[in-house]
Amino acid sequence: MSKTITVKDKSFSVFIDNETIKTRIGDLAKEITSRHEKNDNVVFLCILNGSFRVLGELAHFIDFKAPYYFMKLASYDGLETTGNVKMELAVEEKNIAGKHVIIVEDIVDTGTTLHYLLKELQDTVKSVEVLTLLSKPAARLHHVKLDYIGFEIPNDFVVGFGLDYDQQGRELNDIYILN
Repeated sequence: MSKTITVKDKSFSVFIDNETIKTRIGDLAKEITSRHEKNDNVVFLCILNGSFRVLGELAHFIDFKAPYYFMKLASYDGLETTGNVKMELAVEEKNIAGKHVIIVEDIVDTGTTLHYLLKELQDTVKSVEVLTLLSKPAARLHHVKLDYIGFEIPNDFVVGFGLDYDQQGRELNDIYILN
């Protein structure tokens, strides 16, 4: 039986349960650890707001020391992307310059935000890898390389586990899909 909830004025059903999410993030953390555990020049760059849940869970499983930094970029208004990226909180360049940066995203759909960020970082960092919990390849407008993908999903609107609908639903432990 599918659990249905209402967020604002929309109905959503469970799409990916919390146990499945945590297991997959643990698997991604093992992959990152095996690739980077001997590298002392790695930083995690969490894209706020939604990715805080992903990074929080990832941190439980990463077996090497690396600092966490945060940026806030916005390109959504309600259910739709605006197509424009606005930087609302930047990371100090000195914290990431010359580092191996692992960007932590909650979702990559059109790729607009990530495309913008990768262009901003290209002359500053040594290398960039991208971890995203969710990828929507059918929505992609910009080619962006994703190194660690939790789940590929259809081009449907989702909420929960950090993802929101007009700033609501981030607190949900499961990921829900719009009915």
